[in-house]
Amino acid sequence: MVKDLVKVIQIQRHDFLNHLQVVSGLIQLGKTDRVREYINDICLNMQLISTINRIRIPEIVAALMIGHNLAFEQQVDVNYMLEDELDETVLSGETLGNILVDMQKVLFAFAATISEEPSVNLVIEKLKNDYICRLNVKTYSEEDNTLPATKEILNDLLQTAKNKLGLDKGRVEITNSKGILEIALIFQSL
Repeated sequence: MVKDLVKVIQIQRHDFLNHLQVVSGLIQLGKTDRVREYINDICLNMQLISTINRIRIPEIVAALMIGHNLAFEQQVDVNYMLEDELDETVLSGETLGNILVDMQKVLFAFAATISEEPSVNLVIEKLKNDYICRLNVKTYSEEDNTLPATKEILNDLLQTAKNKLGLDKGRVEITNSKGILEIALIFQSL
């Protein structure tokens, strides 16, 4: 995960320099209205990063930042609904972060193959004594149209998650019904 996080930092540095060049070019062309729009767009992205950074488990923050980069690379729009900041859990942050990165890789890749404008919902919430991190995507079909290769990847994800989570500390559930493919990571809070 560290290599992926370093990549995110490198991309953010590159993007920052690119933003400065765009703003400079727009100013030189006298397009001040467009400069304001561009800066507002950048600020919206920074608000998202701030929201992610409020999560109290650093490995989850890192996993979400890596996922944000993965989504950008695959041109997948992510709708973040971070309804809990996550406190301590019975699982290590490293375990949770690694599983979350794997979940995002699988679902973003799937979303990119089924739509020209792929969109994924990512929800983090607390229900009673459990935290739930859900990623879902519309499959545009009421039938299970998951490709065999994707099913194999999903099964591998389930097995890996079972091995990492143990029997009583958490689980990953995958559902594909009513046109929605969802991967949910469920783990206990302290």
